[in-house]
Amino acid sequence: MILLRQERPDIPDRAGDVRFIDSETGKAVDVALTANTISRQRELREQHFSELAAISREYGIAVLEAEEQEGAAAFVLRKMRKAGWVR
Repeated sequence: MILLRQERPDIPDRAGDVRFIDSETGKAVDVALTANTISRQRELREQHFSELAAISREYGIAVLEAEEQEGAAAFVLRKMRKAGWVR
C-alpha cells in the first residue's frame, strides 16, 4: 500500500476564527478554533495512521509513505526500488 501523508494546508496551525468552505457544495461555515481543537485533530490524525499501520502489519501488507512534494518519479525510483518493490 502506498500512503500519501500530506500536510493539510486547509487546517490552520494556530487558534482563531476561520471560515471553512466545502469544496463540493461551496457552502461556508465559520468556526472558532482553539489550540485544544487543533491539537486534538493532530492527535486523531496520527492515531488514524498508527491504526492503519497496525492493520497493515497484521495482514502482512507492506506500506510505503509517499510525500506529495517528492513527485511520482522520485518515489518510484528511490523508495520503491529501495524497498524492493521494483527493480
